[in-house]
Amino acid sequence: MTEPGGGVVHVELVMPDALEEEVQAEVAAGFVELGCTTTVRVLPTRRGWSGVEWMVLATVALDTFLHALATKAAEDVHTCLRGLLLRLVHARSGRRSEARLLVLRDPRTHLQIVLEDDLPLAAYQQLVGLDLSAFSRGPLHYDRSRAKWRSELDEQRRQSRPEAGRGR
Repeated sequence: MTEPGGGVVHVELVMPDALEEEVQAEVAAGFVELGCTTTVRVLPTRRGWSGVEWMVLATVALDTFLHALATKAAEDVHTCLRGLLLRLVHARSGRRSEARLLVLRDPRTHLQIVLEDDLPLAAYQQLVGLDLSAFSRGPLHYDRSRAKWRSELDEQRRQSRPEAGRGR
C-alpha cells in the first residue's frame, strides 16, 4: 500500500502482552497483507477504570491509509480486516465483549476509528471514502441503525452550540 507521494503506508501496532504471540503475528501479517509496513509494540495488560479497553491500537495516518484502501476492492478490505477482527474475537474467548477490538488512530489529529468484528461490507465501503475533515473528535463508530459512521462527541458539541444570530 503506497501513499499518494509514493511512500509506503506505515502502521504502528500496540498490543497487550495478554494477546498470544501467534495472534500478534497474525494481526501484523494482516496489515502487511493490506500492503502496509508495521512496527509492533507489546505492552503489559492494564485494566482501565472505565472497564472498556482496546485490544489492538493501530496508529496510522488515517487519510493516507483510507485513500490507499480505496484503491483496493472494498470486498478485499472487508475480508482482510474482518479476518483480523474475528481472530481477535477468538483470542478473547471467555472474556467480556466490551473491548474495542481494533482502534485505528491518526497520530496527527488523534482521531480514532473503532472497528468491530461484525461490521457489514457497507461500513467498509463508506469508511474508505469517508471525509475525515468532517470530524474533529472521536471515536468514530459505525451506527448500524443509521447506516453511517458517526462521532457522538462531535454531534453533542454541535447540539450544544447556540445558533448564530439566535436570541437577538
